[in-house]
Amino acid sequence: MILTLGCILMGCSSITVDFSFSPTQPRAGETVTFTNLSTGGADWAWSFGDGATSMFKNPSTIYRQPGRYMVTLKVDNNKSATKEITIYDTIPNFACTTEYADSLGLNIYEDVTFQALVYNPFDYPISYQWSITSGGNYTPLSDYQTEETWKLYFHQQGTYTIQLCVVLNGDTTIVLHDYTVNDVPASAVLFQTANDSCWRRRIYGSRTDMRQRVDYEEGLQILANKQDTFQNYNGHDYYLSQLRQYLPNLEGFMITSRKIYARTANLGFCIANLPDANNLVVIDPEGATAIHVDNVNNRIYWANNNGIQYMPLINSDNNHFTTLPTTLDSITQVVKLAVDPTLR
Repeated sequence: MILTLGCILMGCSSITVDFSFSPTQPRAGETVTFTNLSTGGADWAWSFGDGATSMFKNPSTIYRQPGRYMVTLKVDNNKSATKEITIYDTIPNFACTTEYADSLGLNIYEDVTFQALVYNPFDYPISYQWSITSGGNYTPLSDYQTEETWKLYFHQQGTYTIQLCVVLNGDTTIVLHDYTVNDVPASAVLFQTANDSCWRRRIYGSRTDMRQRVDYEEGLQILANKQDTFQNYNGHDYYLSQLRQYLPNLEGFMITSRKIYARTANLGFCIANLPDANNLVVIDPEGATAIHVDNVNNRIYWANNNGIQYMPLINSDNNHFTTLPTTLDSITQVVKLAVDPTLR
């Protein structure tokens, strides 16, 4: 009994999942046959990436639309393998790799890749040329616009017409597709200048949109209430006058993770341990006119004479930082900084 159970367990653990498909360059409307190369197992669950499924060991399917699809085979509802299959059109075409791009559209500031779909089983000479014939602002991420794929992101909502020119064995085909680019709600960094002008820049991961004037009541109220001379941290009130016994030239501070981020008149912008400001390290010798800690996005923002900078918060175990500051905005004379978590 023990030996039999051991064999069963070894058999279960020895399952490997793999498969192949034919033809290797299928066209839309053509039958694609999948060969199960798995070892072990008795139950198979296929998902072909276009909504179709199968429980057969070696199934076939027909893709009606060209594009790139992720095919998954799961064996005994346990182990699985996933491979990508490209379905070609009879004439050159291209597709967006973002899921639901055709139905839901794309989003501003997200990476987007367009993939040429050219049926070329005989390896004829081929060239590509990508362009945008209408639409707003965008930034290319690919080094060239003459490769099989083209990567970029969009700054502005609207309708963009993407064009691909393919020259295959001397024959030229031009393909055009329209894509809707959606605006996406995001939290924003708010800042106020010495002349009482208020601005915001929305944050999209490591990217931001263009500076815009703050004209909504919540944003203006956040800036009006913003100060870095008082903070309640872990149920204790900290005041500028109290902390000046440790940092006599303290002008403002924010506290997070047992650290004081301090702007001082003589040392610049610093970080020190709470509460006695020991192990002080200078972050920016130019100093800061305003600071803000964003615990949600794990960032510290500060304004100096060159504009607004930001970097990741420093580890709570030490005061060392390895990431160089990144410039958020070149606007100067900023006296207040805040983060508006309201998505708009």
